[in-house]
Amino acid sequence: MFFLVMPKAEPKEWKRLVADFSGLLYLDPMNWDALRRDAFGLFSKYCRKSKLGTLDMAILASAMLSGATRLLSFDETIKAVAVAEGLDVFPPLRAEGKQVLSQLRDK
Repeated sequence: MFFLVMPKAEPKEWKRLVADFSGLLYLDPMNWDALRRDAFGLFSKYCRKSKLGTLDMAILASAMLSGATRLLSFDETIKAVAVAEGLDVFPPLRAEGKQVLSQLRDK
């Protein structure tokens, strides 16, 4: 997508970004089978209790697989699922997120 909006083939911003891959940026080689398994696991555990987004659960599963302990999000539903799974969230859950978390914890 970056190439589509730039007037030059290799602008200086692109070269700086590519150079950062040598140490400043970490690219996690995703295990797609594990991601699918864990995202499906989140769905099977929580989808009957709350409306969940596919991309949100993939993001959360990815974060958990990479060893994350905290999730930064402004979406109250994904934050509620993250808290239910034992992650810290920032910013903290608001009233809406606390209500979703309550639904997720109901038997």
